[in-house]
Amino acid sequence: MPPPPRSCDAANWRCRPPGRARLPCARSPGVANACVRDGAGGIGGLLARYRHATSSPYDINGVSFYHADGNGNVTWLASPTGGTDAAYRYDPFGRWVAQSGPWAQGNIMRFSSKPWFAHNYSNTDGLYYYGYRFYDPLIQRWLNRDPIGEKGGVNVYRFVRNAPTSQIDPRGLQTLPASPLPCSRPGGRPPIPDPNRRSNSEGWPQRYFPHGGRCCNHSQGNEWALVDGQWHELWPGECTPIFTDCDGMTCGGGFYAVGAINGDCWTPGCDSWPFANRRWEGPGGTNGFRAVSPEARGSLEGNTPPGYTYGPRPPCQCEPPRWGATHNR
Repeated sequence: MPPPPRSCDAANWRCRPPGRARLPCARSPGVANACVRDGAGGIGGLLARYRHATSSPYDINGVSFYHADGNGNVTWLASPTGGTDAAYRYDPFGRWVAQSGPWAQGNIMRFSSKPWFAHNYSNTDGLYYYGYRFYDPLIQRWLNRDPIGEKGGVNVYRFVRNAPTSQIDPRGLQTLPASPLPCSRPGGRPPIPDPNRRSNSEGWPQRYFPHGGRCCNHSQGNEWALVDGQWHELWPGECTPIFTDCDGMTCGGGFYAVGAINGDCWTPGCDSWPFANRRWEGPGGTNGFRAVSPEARGSLEGNTPPGYTYGPRPPCQCEPPRWGATHNR
């Protein structure tokens, strides 16, 4: 049986374990708040915008429903009766073209479903906030350098590889294909990156070496795959997409580079060849002399997946033991 569904973090596309609080709603000061529900969120995931009275007791006195295009840009706010509360038009890089409707100015969640911080109430002079960086649609570039420097390409201010009609950037941290939308895997989990997209600004590794490592979880518990610097949870029996370049995965309380575990995690305690000398158990752990950490394999989200615990390998439970497996340190 799969584990219970998780709620999706609107800003990070990260699925949050049950019991953890959702992120606060993004607010339009003095006017409304734009909220997300469990299972929705991220680019294209806004649901509704509530308006409150401006005097005590500040009761809700109106609601509008968000509609977005295929790239998650808010294009229309519908009233409960189907009327137009707001409508927007942008150019491909998010520059304002036109708007209409009585609540068009009050709503700040617009291009890429991100908040618009206007200068002096302007529709053309301002910034979009993506969490890690600010974006200026007028000059079509980030105002902040790429947090990973030139590892993401020599142009550290370039916005979605200059391809805004087919690429999105949920947090100002990593470019992803515009589809599928967030939380498209079972249980409301974020998608694993498109296996056919370019792996860097030049695109040569994916173009000439398309058969990247694949990670599969054949164990009895949940494990995590490291793909393009991000952690993705794998339920029992689940694999990363074919041709996706998986850099490594957890297995039974340890982390292995994809070649060290042959791409497969079996029943916890049963390492696939070449044995435990490539098992990484965290800072201060009993790590093999050929082990590498997730950050050394390119993780942009730290060495530890959300809620995961590194530790010694449990007793082997393979029946029969796999060929080449070692069950002792």
